[in-house]
Amino acid sequence: MISLKASQHDQQGVSTQNEEIKEFEEEEIVQEEVEDELALISKKIQRMMRRRDQIKRKETFQIKEKILKERLTNSSNLFCMQQVRTLQK
Repeated sequence: MISLKASQHDQQGVSTQNEEIKEFEEEEIVQEEVEDELALISKKIQRMMRRRDQIKRKETFQIKEKILKERLTNSSNLFCMQQVRTLQK
């Protein structure tokens, strides 16, 4: 009787340990999945930020280009006006 109880107690201890091991393994798997998902989200955010920066640089370049063209046009117009005045004299 005593050996039967000891045997049952040992079996319960083993099954409890097995359950704990399974729970631990499941938690590890879930944690790895969460870390993978977080890494993916982080990469997407970085990609979006790089794209935003590219767009900003492109817009800044276009604005500067437009300003330079306007200045050149104004300078050309001014030069032409000066030439016309010179010719009129």
